[in-house]
Amino acid sequence: MERLTDDWMPPGLDEGGEYHSRVRFGIQAWLVAWPPAALWTLYNFSLGLWPQGLCTGLMTVMGPFALVMLKRTGRLSPWFELSMLSAVFLYGPGMLTQTPIDETQLFFASIIPLTAGFLFGWRSAALWTGLTVLASVASLLLGHAGYSLPYEDPDPLLSKSLNIVSALTMAAAFASRFFAVRKTAFARVEAANRARTLFFAAVSHEIRTPMNGVLGMTQLMLQDTQDPLARERLSAIVRSGQFLTALIDDLLDLT
Repeated sequence: MERLTDDWMPPGLDEGGEYHSRVRFGIQAWLVAWPPAALWTLYNFSLGLWPQGLCTGLMTVMGPFALVMLKRTGRLSPWFELSMLSAVFLYGPGMLTQTPIDETQLFFASIIPLTAGFLFGWRSAALWTGLTVLASVASLLLGHAGYSLPYEDPDPLLSKSLNIVSALTMAAAFASRFFAVRKTAFARVEAANRARTLFFAAVSHEIRTPMNGVLGMTQLMLQDTQDPLARERLSAIVRSGQFLTALIDDLLDLT
């Protein structure tokens, strides 16, 4: 999974940023979702559910398209938003492609706002939640009113069972991928902080050692001379050196 993710990552992306983590999750989300979409397309076509197969086929095509455009442009939007819009259509109006309608497709709909939140934040999750609920409720009402295509599933119990299991598995996989990406990102940030702390410690030590030598020799010169002008100048050197040493100590405390 990590190797495939690296292959699809846009070049030149900052590895330490929040956006990098979102992009990695977006890629892994499609790597998880694409195989079930392709299998569902074949399954629907094998049952003669051609409209349903075309809907799942749309999702199958959207996966590679979104990944290719992400790698070319380095942007999640609008490619992944188009993917989520296709998912809203599939799990909303897509229910109307058979009679009777299969309400278990709504289990997949819960993945859409979950993905939006992981990719774009809580505001996007709220927006897509409203859009998904609106499409799902409208499709349910139309379906129960008899507005659906005359394609009948020959094995509805098997399809419903597969829908529930697939949806729950995908939701768990998406959440697992998200937290794995976040954990990796936090580990990189901690490693960068440790490296920065060690760097500052080493640099400050290298500065403090010669500074102590300068201060020591200056103080010896102060003891050996009685000339007022020379003592004033040497005292200025001592004060400046002590100020710089205190600044180095404060810098170490911050790191």
